[in-house]
Amino acid sequence: MSRSHRSRRIDEVKARLGIADEMPCGSVGLKMIKVVGGEADLYVHFGRGAKLWDTCAPDAVAAAAGLVLTDVDGAPIDYRAADVALQRGIVVAAPPLHGRVVAALRDLA
Repeated sequence: MSRSHRSRRIDEVKARLGIADEMPCGSVGLKMIKVVGGEADLYVHFGRGAKLWDTCAPDAVAAAAGLVLTDVDGAPIDYRAADVALQRGIVVAAPPLHGRVVAALRDLA
């Protein structure tokens, strides 16, 4: 989770998934690499602060590690998009957990 841009929806996701711990840290890329390296189970980013360049390399590394990176709706990130801002947030996790997280996010306001 973000140290400076914490969404109230993080608490809702934690409650739905039974998550007790958080690991606030720096950049989007660093958070994703913590998941790739096994230091964290998942990373969820809500909002529009992330840009395509924030996720491109970590997405490739995550895929090579067998993880899934999508927007919060479960759609792959379109790196050919004209708008460089990610409009629907990010989820990165191992496949079984990723599916549970996306399902838990479906009806959050």
